[in-house]
Amino acid sequence: MAELFLDTPLFNAHTTGGDVLWSGIPVLTLPGENFAQRVASGLVQSAGLTRLIARNFKDYQKMAVALAKNASKRRKLKEKLIEERETLPLFDTQRLTSEFERALLMSWDIHEQYGAPFHIVVAADE
Repeated sequence: MAELFLDTPLFNAHTTGGDVLWSGIPVLTLPGENFAQRVASGLVQSAGLTRLIARNFKDYQKMAVALAKNASKRRKLKEKLIEERETLPLFDTQRLTSEFERALLMSWDIHEQYGAPFHIVVAADE
């Protein structure tokens, strides 16, 4: 079985990234400029592994080699994912549904009040 998923920088893992993280395999990613290049960084962040988000390609390469050479580190990352996956925001479908519903209501309120769309931020309901 795989021990590390190297995400592709030009077109990130989407559903596959979530599946890989659920299975306990850490994902190393390098976010880019557009949506398709940033999806995996959102997944990795929601899985509590922000240290696996590279800043640039050189950083990505160094991190990949370091992780490939360190079986203990890979094992600890896998254990962390498996141990925490039931409580991670990434896999909390109840929370996702609630926040999505709030986003839709916020969007509708904005539409009714202003007519023109604009960016909204749905803060975590805590």
